This record gives sequence, structure tokens and C-alpha cells, in this order.
Amino acid sequence: MIKRVLKIILFAILAIISFILIYVFITLIFSIITVNKKVDYESNIDIYIHTNGVHTDIVLPIKFDTIDWSKKVKYSDTKGNDTTMKYISFGWGDRGFYLETPTWADLKFSIAFNAAFGLGK
Repeated sequence: MIKRVLKIILFAILAIISFILIYVFITLIFSIITVNKKVDYESNIDIYIHTNGVHTDIVLPIKFDTIDWSKKVKYSDTKGNDTTMKYISFGWGDRGFYLETPTWADLKFSIAFNAAFGLGK
């Protein structure tokens, strides 16, 4: 009985240590990988992250050197329908969660379940 308990404890300790070692190894490997070493610092673009505590959006200028979002996203398709807008924001995730959960108090189990398991739009 004691041997079995000791084996379980030893297995749990080894599992935790293995997890930590694998995590550190993966972190080191992925930190070595470089992305786009050649950066043009002359064309800086301000990109913002906006959150209300429930949802997070990426906020971009509507027009800049490489893309004009007003050609891809029509002003008439936005809630404000304002042609003087300078920025556009994009949210990501489950559509139902995004539209039906403005605050955490509005969260329903069915919405969270669909979002968590990819069952919504």
C-alpha cells in the first residue's frame, strides 16, 4: 500500500517536472525563431488594442500605405455609418458571444458552451 502511494507521488512529481522542462524547452525554441528581420521603420503604423473587459478588438487606421480598409469594409456595413472615421476595429471569436455578451453579467451557459467548443458562428 505504501509503495503504491509513493509511486503515485513520484509519478506526480515527475509529471510536474516534465511539464516544466517541456515548457521551458518550447519557450527557448520559439524565442530563437525570428520573424521579418528586415523592418522598414519609415512606415510606422499605429495599431491599438481595445478591450471592455469582456471583448478585445484590434484597432487599425482605415487608410495607410499598404491597405485601404474602406474598400474592403463598407461604411454602410458599420454601426456608425460614419465616413469620417479614421480607425476601424476588428473583433475575433464567436459571433454569439461577441454580440450577446456586452458584460460578464450577460453571459449565459449556452453562449459560453458554444463559444468554447466552436459550435457558434
